[in-house]
Amino acid sequence: GGGGTGYTSSGTDGTYLIDTLTSGNYRVYAQAPGYERQFYNGAPDEASATLVATSSGGETPGIDFVLLEGGKISGTITNALGTPIAGAYVTAERDGGSGYGGAFTGFDGTYLIDSLSAGQYRVGASASGYLTTYYDGELLPWFATLVGVSTGAETSGINIALQEGGRISGTVTDLLGTPIAGAGVYAERVTGYAAAYVVSAADGTYLADQLPPGDYKVSASAAGHLAQYYDGADDWNAATLVAVSSGSETTGIDFALPEGAKISGTVADALGTPIAGAFVVAERAGSLGGSGYAWSGADGMYLIDTLGSGNYRVRASASGYPTQYYDGVYDSGAATLVSASLGVETAGIDFALLEGGKISGAITNALGTPIPGAYVSASQDGGPGYGGAYTAADGTYLINALIDGNYRVHASASGYPSQFYDGASEWSLATLVSVSSGVETTGIDFAMVEGAKISGTVRDALGTPIAGAYISVERDGGYGYGSTYAGADGAYLIDTLPAGNYRVYALATDYPGQYYDGTYDWSAATLVSASPGIETAGIDFALSIGGRISGTVTDVLGTPIAGAWVSASLDVCCSGNSAITAPDGTYTIRGLRPGDYRVSSFTYGYVEQYYSGTRDWSAATLVATSSGSETTGIDFTLEESGNLSGIVTDVFGAPIGDAWVYATDVGGAGGGSIYTASDGTYLLPNLPPGTYRVEAQKAGFAWQFYDGTSDASAATPVNVTSGAETSGIDFALVVGARISGKVTNSLGTPISGAWVAAAQDGGFGGGSYATGSDGVYTIDTLVTGNYQVSAWAYGYGTQYWDHVEDAGSATLVPATSGVTTPNIDFSLQPPDPDHSWTPKDILAFPFTDSRNTAAASLEPGEQQPCGDVGATIWYRLVVPYSPPGTTTVTVDTAGSDFDTAVAVYTPDYSLPSPPGGLALIGCNATGLRSWQTFAADPGSVYYVQVGGQSGATGNLVVNAGADTDGDGLRDDAETNTGVYVAPTDAGSNPALVDTDGDACGDGQEVLRYFLNPVNQWDFFSVPVPALFVAPNPALVHKDKIVSAADAQAVFAYFSKGAMIGNPFYEQDLDGDGAKDGLQYDRSFDGPGRTGPPDGIISAVDAQLAFAQFSAARKC
Repeated sequence: GGGGTGYTSSGTDGTYLIDTLTSGNYRVYAQAPGYERQFYNGAPDEASATLVATSSGGETPGIDFVLLEGGKISGTITNALGTPIAGAYVTAERDGGSGYGGAFTGFDGTYLIDSLSAGQYRVGASASGYLTTYYDGELLPWFATLVGVSTGAETSGINIALQEGGRISGTVTDLLGTPIAGAGVYAERVTGYAAAYVVSAADGTYLADQLPPGDYKVSASAAGHLAQYYDGADDWNAATLVAVSSGSETTGIDFALPEGAKISGTVADALGTPIAGAFVVAERAGSLGGSGYAWSGADGMYLIDTLGSGNYRVRASASGYPTQYYDGVYDSGAATLVSASLGVETAGIDFALLEGGKISGAITNALGTPIPGAYVSASQDGGPGYGGAYTAADGTYLINALIDGNYRVHASASGYPSQFYDGASEWSLATLVSVSSGVETTGIDFAMVEGAKISGTVRDALGTPIAGAYISVERDGGYGYGSTYAGADGAYLIDTLPAGNYRVYALATDYPGQYYDGTYDWSAATLVSASPGIETAGIDFALSIGGRISGTVTDVLGTPIAGAWVSASLDVCCSGNSAITAPDGTYTIRGLRPGDYRVSSFTYGYVEQYYSGTRDWSAATLVATSSGSETTGIDFTLEESGNLSGIVTDVFGAPIGDAWVYATDVGGAGGGSIYTASDGTYLLPNLPPGTYRVEAQKAGFAWQFYDGTSDASAATPVNVTSGAETSGIDFALVVGARISGKVTNSLGTPISGAWVAAAQDGGFGGGSYATGSDGVYTIDTLVTGNYQVSAWAYGYGTQYWDHVEDAGSATLVPATSGVTTPNIDFSLQPPDPDHSWTPKDILAFPFTDSRNTAAASLEPGEQQPCGDVGATIWYRLVVPYSPPGTTTVTVDTAGSDFDTAVAVYTPDYSLPSPPGGLALIGCNATGLRSWQTFAADPGSVYYVQVGGQSGATGNLVVNAGADTDGDGLRDDAETNTGVYVAPTDAGSNPALVDTDGDACGDGQEVLRYFLNPVNQWDFFSVPVPALFVAPNPALVHKDKIVSAADAQAVFAYFSKGAMIGNPFYEQDLDGDGAKDGLQYDRSFDGPGRTGPPDGIISAVDAQLAFAQFSAARKC
């Protein structure tokens, strides 16, 4: 946790002393030639080391080591002809661990790396003029064959043959031929992972060497000049390919860089004081790309001088100030574009930065202990504002430089599940925090709940630990995940999880991924229960070695293709792996689970192909694999792709840069797209041979198909042939028709990010646009015609113009080329919770929602979990992480006027849709007051479906709340009515005063006399006979007189469910065979609910039941 270090050498007796340390905790390790490096106390790596505490002036003795003899790797390094290479450097890096070693080869090319700890290693060799190569013949480390090392043993025969690299050379000058020194030249292979960066010499020359064979795109850049691709292109797609061969030099790759466009200005604060060190960035608008940056000087001035011609968004940022776009806005979409031209300086692009707002608080654990190093971020609701900070040693944090607005604040810390303010588990439930410029919003504190933990060990089938195995966990039915790597001993620990049930997954190099407990199938995984602060141990894996698929990729002439991508996908879903071909075109895909695979190969300039020889996924020949075996001979002969080219202009012939050109195979076999360069030209590569429909689009212009039509069915087909370029596919775009308006909510507040779409009536066209922070939109790519326009935003229902929810009732909007149709406005409403995907959120307890369900419906395929249910309404409950622990929840329909059904679900995405990925927890269809009780875990999501039995509709009342004693009655309902309240039920009824000190609140003792004469639940009319016939009259608290009407009114309020889990009243004083305590008439319209009679209607029964009630039975 600090920067203190120290070291020494042991004496002849093996003792040592490090005496230069400050107080603190240290990881101590020892190493010696020929022995494994070891951390105290016997640990193989830093992560598992035991910390050693030191104090100023004191000595910590007994930190001893017993070193083990190290393992060794040996072999020979040669060139491709087998000639030994002296002085090559060979490295061995342990997979997933901290082990490392290296050695130089001798004159005979041999090497020996010793002092290695046990494990699996990647071995690589490099030498001047040769390509770095990993055992066994791979150019990329992640495809290397791992080499096993054991303590005290030598693994020999790890031989590597190095291939001589290719070279690219040339000269960089300006347009006048003057050499440019210090220009950066970057060569990037178009297939595979290979690149080189070099700097030009004083005479402008450069040499990039040690390049793997293949085709490269080369670019050059220099201060004050426009970057350029070879040969004279400003776009990667238009760059000319440069071929590189092993052992040869490709010369003459020269560049003549033009002077760059320039943007300059001053950055100051709101008072005009210059801001030194402000960071200014210019980004070219559209998809052409291109950017430049600079820092302001002491006078606040800046100059960006490496830009291409075009329109730019320019932004400035400085410590303590929010990032601002020119001219004075914070939203990039609202930025004023700055025009720049080659060789010209656009000056006066000035900024006056405003001081930002601040958010501060403290992060602690549940006990109030500060958590240092936690990361806290704030993201603006519906805007671009963002900031973050780490907590100090005392747990406090300060986020500054925020723009005005409302923010969601999020905290994460090692060992704890992340959390939104205030105690929310997900983004949608966060409490918004208001921020104002120059003002600090304080007290935004978090109490982090300790995470649940899952641990175990990953081994192979023989029980050998697999170091570096990757383990991930995914929470079932809710938010929650985590991942880690196994240590040298194969052990792992994931400790930041919210409570819940998890699927645990492990995989490693050469081993296919496996779910606990021993299955490849996600849906068959054994769920692992995890609780806050508790470690669920023993979640172990025994991974089986995977199968392999190998072969060769060539072109139609049989020439090997290096750097081609080969992938294998399991036929039955969701598993596979990939590899990149070596210089000789060979590949091996490792770590495959048993099964049948579709194997495909693709690389730049060639058509993707499935084995064996087809472009059709469904026609691919399946390749079988089995654990530990290799399926060979899966070869590919790739056909060259074709290209399309042309130019896009307006109707006057002016070039249109950044236009989007899209080609679609009319047979449905694929396609491709590209953006035009600044001169309007385009080259669309990598198209399979075939017939295409080609389209061009650009903001502000109507879409157009080749050749000059807006109707896709009238488009002129374009043929593409293998290895050839089809040129002259040109477009002259017409100015588009425009539709504009504003999207707000029902209160008139603008909705940022709302999606507005226009679909042509009776045509093929349309367009869409997202609203800005002001809620305004403009769709400007339409052809003349009539359009159906709709708007949608997160948390709102879809609305069609003019303010209708049904597409068939929409009013069509006319649009004319070059003209704006304004004021097509929308006022969005929250969606009706008629569907599982638009539920009403239960945000707090107690919760009550009342609505008429006459218009509710049952969606096709919707769940009917208990009986014939229709006219459903959906609710969603997202349980926050805080407070910790499982809460028992009851949802009921008390107060509804028709018989209902209540079902509760949790998400299960392994299920098909419908039923929409929801797993049923339980369903109840009792009647008017149907209810469902369930255990709600922190951070989990639950869906509640409420409908009418047999499709009944009417006034629906849905209540939700905590049910501490799990008796099917919400705590709030019990405490406020006095209906059989248990000691654990909580409530806020002020009448709960315990006058007689019997641990039963007065408000719950509804039958006690002398309480509240005006309370409808207090009764003063009990007939004398009842007093005498009741057993043990001296031990039972009774009122004086109960009338039939009073008794029936109370019983009408009770539902039969209220009696469940409480003492039954066993007396049958009237001898009619029914327990008096259960005899009541629910047809009487009392203060609570109504319902059908239970078949026993007797005033005597009611009076006798009241006579035997005691206060204790309600507490």
